[in-house]
Amino acid sequence: MPIVIFTYNILYLLLLVIIFPFLLIAALLFEKYRAGFLNRFGIIPSGFKKKTAGLKNIWLHAASAGEVKSVLPLADELKKKYPGANIVFTTTGINGQRMLKKTSKDIPACYLPLDLYFFIKPLVNLIKESNNSKYKILGMQAVVRILTDKRCKEPIKQRVETLNEILPLMERPEDRQSVQSAITRINDSQGKK
Repeated sequence: MPIVIFTYNILYLLLLVIIFPFLLIAALLFEKYRAGFLNRFGIIPSGFKKKTAGLKNIWLHAASAGEVKSVLPLADELKKKYPGANIVFTTTGINGQRMLKKTSKDIPACYLPLDLYFFIKPLVNLIKESNNSKYKILGMQAVVRILTDKRCKEPIKQRVETLNEILPLMERPEDRQSVQSAITRINDSQGKK
């Protein structure tokens, strides 16, 4: 583990030790903090494990209920394109979990653990092992960022095609605008060469 990541984990852990009593009190008093409390510390629910073990999973992360709503059409398209795939969701908030339960009860979903190596590692390993080390972690913003990054190894034509496929899946106008401007930036950078 690189020293920067190691240092980050140590500092994060120290902060967590300091604020843990407050988190515990908040979890006891408010459902929003109680929901997924153990998930956040790397304890994966057995129901989630059963629904993901040994399957070819595509992992989608949506932080909020709004992102869940935006990403559900992408999940449907991925199911059509990869019929053998198991769509797996993580969210950071209770409203995202509620929306997933309302819209599709059979989608495996859990809360994303805190950003500490040893908390998130069990979830990543579960997804990774299920796919024989060939796994995908997708988030709409991340896909757009990766495809517009100058260091991206994908050919320009393929990047634009992927972004054009994502565009109709966007429900919010600001998301569509973000993808459209990404396509424009890629095309502009290609024209300058």
